[in-house]
Amino acid sequence: MEEQTVTQPPGPGNPILSIRAAWRAAIAVPLTAALLTGCIGLWRGDYYAGRSSGGLDACVPFNFDVSIEEAGRIMGLAATTYPWGTASWDVVGQVTDWTIALETKTQDPRVSPQVVRWTGKRNAISLDVTEAASAAGCPAPRTATLNRK
Repeated sequence: MEEQTVTQPPGPGNPILSIRAAWRAAIAVPLTAALLTGCIGLWRGDYYAGRSSGGLDACVPFNFDVSIEEAGRIMGLAATTYPWGTASWDVVGQVTDWTIALETKTQDPRVSPQVVRWTGKRNAISLDVTEAASAAGCPAPRTATLNRK
């Protein structure tokens, strides 16, 4: 007579399957919570976009799209639209505590000045920046509120 192995069907009476399910839940729940709160960085809410003040003359507005990376480093792009076309800008900066220092640079030879500096503060859901010095043709320094995307 041959001996046969009996396996238990899945369910409450099978302790091995219950232990496996408990381990899966113990790993999946904290991992999901970490992803949703931004601890791992896949969904951190550190992306911001906005438009500065300005007009369609010499004092054109900046359209910002930036992110805050590790250690408070800001990186991104900006664009300005002139009557002759659009200029692209690289945006770099730093957040220290709640203070922001930004610099926008362009390689477009038609744009003057090619470097514009901004300062401001970080809020809970936005970045508020002001142009450090008024550009030629601007009655006042441009300001921008970059909202979290």
